[in-house]
Amino acid sequence: MTHNNTANRDNTGTKDRSPGHNNQTQKKRKKQTNRLKECPAYQINLQHGKAASAELMIRLSAVKQYVACITEPWVATEAEGGHIRGITGGKLHSFHMRARAALIASPDIDMWPTHEFTTKDMATACLRINGKLTYVSSVYMDGRVLRIDERVQRLISTCKTKGIGLIICSDTNAHSTLWGCSTSDERGHMVEDLISTNQLQDRKSV
Repeated sequence: MTHNNTANRDNTGTKDRSPGHNNQTQKKRKKQTNRLKECPAYQINLQHGKAASAELMIRLSAVKQYVACITEPWVATEAEGGHIRGITGGKLHSFHMRARAALIASPDIDMWPTHEFTTKDMATACLRINGKLTYVSSVYMDGRVLRIDERVQRLISTCKTKGIGLIICSDTNAHSTLWGCSTSDERGHMVEDLISTNQLQDRKSV
């Protein structure tokens, strides 16, 4: 799901006023950002699997740039710290023990975590695509809970109000004709309403 807002918002000229700022770091960040003309985003449910995690990293290693939105990752036990396992070669964005949603970005993509919209079931970070500030969010919707997390709606509303681009990759645990199912179930109708009400674009690939 994506939201395209055409408001003119120039984020490339923001000046870092912190003392002792490293100009080389700033130039490197700008170079990284300018190379990202589009967002090659992927979504996958790993079903807590070690083998699936390894296969994902093998496939991503063959891609030059990527942002991968993962749900139900392979995680350690709480006694072991609950961290996500099996992620190598990319930058991991997840901030909750036993997380069910996370983001991975290739090392050359400059992304910043957005804690306001990050929970156990939602991982959000921001980056610039063609100079435009954009939020990318990986969202897991629990199939046992018949509602959409209100943070998802707040994220959409924030992006619309501030003219920020938005990409949501979600495991909705829903059936909908929008993504090729023969019928839509109750949860599917809820997601369809979310897309329609907020004028989002449903895409199988972004």
